[in-house]
Amino acid sequence: MTPRPTVIVADDHGLVREALAVSLERRGFDVVATAGTAQDAAVEIARSAPALALLDLHMPVGGAPAVLRELGDAAPTVAIMTAYPGPADRARVPSSVPVLSKAQSLDLLVDSLRKLLPSAKSTSATALTERELEVVCRLARGLTAREVAHELQISVHTVRRHQENIGAKLGTRRRADLTRWAIDSGALS
Repeated sequence: MTPRPTVIVADDHGLVREALAVSLERRGFDVVATAGTAQDAAVEIARSAPALALLDLHMPVGGAPAVLRELGDAAPTVAIMTAYPGPADRARVPSSVPVLSKAQSLDLLVDSLRKLLPSAKSTSATALTERELEVVCRLARGLTAREVAHELQISVHTVRRHQENIGAKLGTRRRADLTRWAIDSGALS
């Protein structure tokens, strides 16, 4: 059985937050947490390490941009939602982060979220070479590139090249996503 993708839903409107959580659960996601403020969202993301975070752009304590700033590279794959998507809102978030309209259908939202998941690119450990698996497992355990290089007796440059290749194959370069993939795929035991 394929594991259900984990997600956190953060929106300052309780009705929207709870309706999204229930709807996503019914459509095959595992909602591991919900939050009503940017600060709570950052805490829940750090605590539960979801594969995906669905964040409202405008929430108390800074909204989605504050969450992204606080988590930095430790942020999971993120999708931002807003009631009024436009150039001003788009300018508030990095261009690599999708901004989704709350006016779209639930089915379209779910399809968009599924396409963002690292597993949408590749879920098989066989997609990686043996060396790439060694690298990703060590990175997932929290080792730095320098520590991985030392353990595997290769250069830091080679570790970084493996990271690029792994990112291209799995569709992500974020360490949190690589860690989640390593756990979900069984590569990290």
